[in-house]
Amino acid sequence: MSINGYYLDGVSSKRVPARLDILRNDAVHVRVVTEQEQVEQPVAFETLKISSRLGNTPREIIFPDGQLFISDQHDEIDDLVLENRASGGWFGASIMHRLESNLWVIVFSVILTGVTGWGLFAHGFPQAARFIAFEMPDYASRKLGSTLVLLDKTVFEPSELSDQRQQQVRDLLTPYLDDYAHLTPRVNFRSGMGANALALPGGDIVFTDEFINLTKTDAQLLSVFFHELGHLENKHMTRRALQNAMMTLLILFIVGDIESADILVGVPALLAELSYSREFEREADTFAFKAMDNHDIPVVSFAEIMQSLNDYYIEEETGSLNLPAYLSTHPPTAERIQRAKTWTAHPPN
Repeated sequence: MSINGYYLDGVSSKRVPARLDILRNDAVHVRVVTEQEQVEQPVAFETLKISSRLGNTPREIIFPDGQLFISDQHDEIDDLVLENRASGGWFGASIMHRLESNLWVIVFSVILTGVTGWGLFAHGFPQAARFIAFEMPDYASRKLGSTLVLLDKTVFEPSELSDQRQQQVRDLLTPYLDDYAHLTPRVNFRSGMGANALALPGGDIVFTDEFINLTKTDAQLLSVFFHELGHLENKHMTRRALQNAMMTLLILFIVGDIESADILVGVPALLAELSYSREFEREADTFAFKAMDNHDIPVVSFAEIMQSLNDYYIEEETGSLNLPAYLSTHPPTAERIQRAKTWTAHPPN
């Protein structure tokens, strides 16, 4: 039996056309014959390492001293190892080919991969990020506090609220800050981002001018303040950053090049990220409802400011609160309003 292919001497990367001959004397041996030299180098078959069959990928036959023979004559190689299965090479050389050729194995693998991926995105990453975020030392969280500096350079503009109005808001919030001193909350005012409020790692809570002007009562402003405290208490920004990093690393591991797989993995990753964000918003809402109850602030005030924000974004046509539920970083406004009203009518014990 002869197999055609290429020979590498194990010293250089040069490969030359060659023929692998099977010699059958007292024991089975193989030899490589190249066009340059007709030198026989018999080697015992059992000392060879033969790579598994995988599609049309060329097979490697590795010699003990590092020499290499490469061939795509898969049937001939399969016949070779089949005839000499006593050496133990037949099973290992064919198992991958068997698996990739079995439809049920392929179906099972696809389902298993899908379930595993869903489990990682839906449960594995969130739980891992939560554990890391809450075990992270304080100094690491403080490092993330520079986020506001970055936003000031890229998104925010200085606040145009009067000093008097800013002080009124600070005076309103100050009595409640002591109860949450462990979160080191700091109140900031900015403009340039529409009506919004957000909590940043490190304790910065930012109210935009448009949001302050949109509130009609102190209770409405406090309801959003407690919501942002809920983000800090649950370390949502840190957890989200960790989850994004985990997803990115997994994508890189699977496809090797994230830029070439934007469409393939970008959409599922985006939907998973939005799902995490919506869950964080619900968690922060619940924190706000409990805090408002503890301070005798009507929870329905949260429903009122949510309706005002919704009307504002509809009027401004920014769309960030009017996207379909599955493409919004926040739960549907109607859902949040209904939760606040239900909480008001039937507060949990």
